Amino acid sequence: MIGVVSRAHCAQAQPAHASGKKLLDVTDVILDNGAPVGDTVLQLQNSSEKTGPFSTLGGALVMNMLRCEVAQRLVDRGIEPVFLPSHQFVGSRSVEEQLEYFYAQYARRIAPLYARQGTNSP
Repeated sequence: MIGVVSRAHCAQAQPAHASGKKLLDVTDVILDNGAPVGDTVLQLQNSSEKTGPFSTLGGALVMNMLRCEVAQRLVDRGIEPVFLPSHQFVGSRSVEEQLEYFYAQYARRIAPLYARQGTNSP
């Protein structure tokens, strides 16, 4: 199991689960989103309060970097990844073809998972 967390925050946080374990204790791999303790990055002027949550942004960055790394490793193995093109350019015939291809590949790859529904096979 892979967990995306702030190591800094987790290290000082109290466990919320009855087992007394934190996500750090039960995952195989931790991807640190880089958020500071409290998940805030901005001290407000003339206030004791802080705001500016970072974990969502940091988590998105980590996931996109992971996606890039996986794509490169696939290419290095001679496997061409299929990417979902930006919808920003819809209207272009090539983008429409890419979208159709992406969803066709997705359906082909996920079909075996649905075929096993209702069976005792994992």
